[in-house]
Amino acid sequence: MWASYIDQLSRKPPLYMALGCVSLLLATYSFFDVNLNFDQRTVGAALLHGIDESQRIRVYILVICGVIALLLALFLKLRAQYKYLASEEKEATHGAALVFILLANMVLYLYQGSSIFLRASAALLFLLIVGYVFKWLGTKGFYSSFGWALLSLIFQGLLIASAIAGLHVPFGGVYFSLAAALLATLIWLTRIKENGSEYWQPLLLSHALVPLMFAPLAVIAANEIHQALGVQSSYSASALTIWLVLFTGLALATLTRLFRDSARFIDMHHAEVGARLEQLLVSRYLPILLASSVAFSEYTGATPGSVALLKHLDFFHAGESIVPVQQIMQFRSMPYIDFFPTHGLFDVLPQLLYQFMHQGPYIESILWGEGYGLGWLPRVLSVLAMYWLLTLFLGPRVAFLVLMFLPTYHLLHPYYVILLLPLLALKLGSGVKGSWLVLWILLLLVFLWRIDFGITALTGCLFMLGGWAWSERSAAAISDAVVALLVVFGISAITLIALSAAAGKSPIYLAQQFLAYVQLQTPLGARPQFARSLDVAAVLQYLLLPLAGALVAAYFLATSLRRCHPDKRLLVLAYLSAASLVISIRALTRHSHYDGVFNPFFFGLLIALTPGVVFAISKTTNALIFIVVCLGTYMYFPVSTSVYQHILYRSTLEQQYPYPAGTGFTTLTTGMPVKDRLPDIDTSAEGLSRFLREYLKDDETFYDFSNSPLLYALAGKKLPSFTMETFYHTSEKVQKSMIDDLSKQYEADTLPIVLFGQYPVSSAWNGIDGVHKEVRSYRIAEFIYAHYSPCARIGHHEIWLARNRFNGTDCAAELQATLAENTHQPVSNIYPVEPYPQKFNLRKLPHIWANFDTQVDHIDCSTGARVTHTPTSAATTYQLRLPEGQDSSTSGYLYLEILAMRNTRATLRYTDGNSFEFDIIGKDKPQAYLIRVSSQYAWHQGTVTKMRLAADEPIQLMCAVVAPGD
Repeated sequence: MWASYIDQLSRKPPLYMALGCVSLLLATYSFFDVNLNFDQRTVGAALLHGIDESQRIRVYILVICGVIALLLALFLKLRAQYKYLASEEKEATHGAALVFILLANMVLYLYQGSSIFLRASAALLFLLIVGYVFKWLGTKGFYSSFGWALLSLIFQGLLIASAIAGLHVPFGGVYFSLAAALLATLIWLTRIKENGSEYWQPLLLSHALVPLMFAPLAVIAANEIHQALGVQSSYSASALTIWLVLFTGLALATLTRLFRDSARFIDMHHAEVGARLEQLLVSRYLPILLASSVAFSEYTGATPGSVALLKHLDFFHAGESIVPVQQIMQFRSMPYIDFFPTHGLFDVLPQLLYQFMHQGPYIESILWGEGYGLGWLPRVLSVLAMYWLLTLFLGPRVAFLVLMFLPTYHLLHPYYVILLLPLLALKLGSGVKGSWLVLWILLLLVFLWRIDFGITALTGCLFMLGGWAWSERSAAAISDAVVALLVVFGISAITLIALSAAAGKSPIYLAQQFLAYVQLQTPLGARPQFARSLDVAAVLQYLLLPLAGALVAAYFLATSLRRCHPDKRLLVLAYLSAASLVISIRALTRHSHYDGVFNPFFFGLLIALTPGVVFAISKTTNALIFIVVCLGTYMYFPVSTSVYQHILYRSTLEQQYPYPAGTGFTTLTTGMPVKDRLPDIDTSAEGLSRFLREYLKDDETFYDFSNSPLLYALAGKKLPSFTMETFYHTSEKVQKSMIDDLSKQYEADTLPIVLFGQYPVSSAWNGIDGVHKEVRSYRIAEFIYAHYSPCARIGHHEIWLARNRFNGTDCAAELQATLAENTHQPVSNIYPVEPYPQKFNLRKLPHIWANFDTQVDHIDCSTGARVTHTPTSAATTYQLRLPEGQDSSTSGYLYLEILAMRNTRATLRYTDGNSFEFDIIGKDKPQAYLIRVSSQYAWHQGTVTKMRLAADEPIQLMCAVVAPGD
């Protein structure tokens, strides 16, 4: 009875109407209840009022939930609309799709003027004409599927011919002349007698041409083998020779298989031959041709965009990408056990494969690609996942054409394709228990790939499976899913315990580190603002596109509540909608419209694919809708103006169209010289990395406090801590853990060097996202002040030396002498540190002190040591004198209570220009402000006796005290 009552209640539109209204009211209250003017937030304001960027996330989630509930009520009310549910129909006509895509490319050429659209139009026109020629020439039994295979192979044959000859002639006059000649030859070879006795000939020839499909991949393999042989051995063979050997071996293997099966082919009935040709086309030719085309394009086209990280030595981002691979290969360190890779395994896999084959410099690893979907290997895997997804909605032929000849990365960028991984394992309702195991394993792999992607994928799966479970009511299937989850979780936990025990670490400690990192994601990456103005891009990013996700989510829920048994395509759309809504939260905190970044996530894809699932339209009409939406979004979606435009959100056309567009990274006859794969790379850090290699012993390493993790790979040194970057050393728990690691190595005298910062001091790398590293990682900074001394400068980096090793007055000279003695050669480019004041801007502080230091709750005017303060006549400046005997060598805060009638800006200065700048909130009662003065090195010098507080507007300093921070 209760189950029936709950079932009936769940279908009541008024219930969801009320839930939606309540959610929207809560969102409105949350928005107006807090001060969202993040530019004027200071430490004191954060401490007093609890202002947090995550508030905007709460508002966003409440709004989305409210909209979904209201739409769900609407869909439940309009029950009659369910009769328009689409049914499975035959695949779209590929001839019509050719015409649609041809017109789309012509529109894009007229719109943008890029010749790449004109070349694509010429190729499509050629395919269309040849298709009609096939139809006109073909007698009874000449299958159109085989014609498609031949046309696709023509592309590959000519591209490989151009690679062998060192030419690049795609879609020019030479190309079409060769294509026509090759086509005539193939038609002659496949001619069929009128009596129809040789239907098996196309099938035999299809198998015989299999090696041609893999020829582009053989080009890549030949070049890589050539490079590996040239680096690792004295044996040398030309890339062309290696390619011929590979291609010949593949051809012989195929012919062996062909002769073995030829008798069976001949005995086949013509209908069976046609079915085999169709299966061969869909399952082998089209995806392999597509993948090999993309691989060949990426490999022979422009140098991978990720190499740009190295050309100017971006020590921060290139370090994120390369250092995990270096730690694994050089020290056999285990990710998540010995160290925490910043992006998970996001950057590791293609680079590890490169290292296993070449064992070259770690900086070379990025040549095969990295996590942002750049490089030939990630793009190949991405396009195969895209092909699977689009095949489900558009059919294989149309999916092939779309991915070959339309710019689709703005709808489904390779960066996000990993989120499709769990969908590949779904066989809901099939009764296959193993599919649940595969699903949870793939979800675990996505978590290891990137934590935020794992959270996104898990949410999408739970939403999709929840709706399916309510609709199907299959207790057995739900039980199988839960059992499979427990099995995967149990095996994962046992593996973690075993690996951590082997590494001598506590699995509980590692789990705590992991959770501490996850909890920090939002406050750590949050920016003070997320939108500059309410323009078109902001409306699309935060209102209209999320509405598309909410519509799909509500429609799926309504279908499930009505027990309409959603088909596989609707389940996929439900997953994409939930995943997009979850990951779109990132646009509220980081890389957002405020930075000039526009990201449609999967919302545009939902708009393109949903009509064919909701309404009973033909596959051809569905393909037309997809092409029109794809064209429109490419033309009218905003183009990002930030540096991330070509890396993350919008790819260049040359990276989209899968045929060569450049003169080549390497070809069979004109490849890069062996051992010279990264020309024009900035070598300005060679002096510093050489110093680190020569000064440090094998068991010694250094600590990078300068946001330059790439130096670990360049110097070949081990990470000294679980977490790699200063950017993530936030919160009490993470910083104390980090200090424990540093302390042990300091006491063992295996951590003699700290790279404290970069020159010039104003460099943005000293303060990621505008927050100084000493402010964000205040405890670590104070540990360095207490145990290390400024010593020397090499290149752009400032070196501090351990006090238990050297604490003299002329550290740079001593360091240079020691290094010369060790290397027995003169050493240059080591200079004394230039004294400079530390000037911290606290207006962008993400509440580090206010939210994480447990001591600050007890600080007020009655605690600590009183500071004498004297105002000027204008009441805009106060002279502060610290109590006599004040110990400034330990951590401590300056606590202020200030009354101001208007918002103003204040600066606290002391000792040769050191300063803290912050905002004062104008209110009718005093406000509390807290400054951790010990985060500056001058405080630890023990010479601070007075300070000066200056504001732009009159203020009244009610009290000032110095209080301990620990």
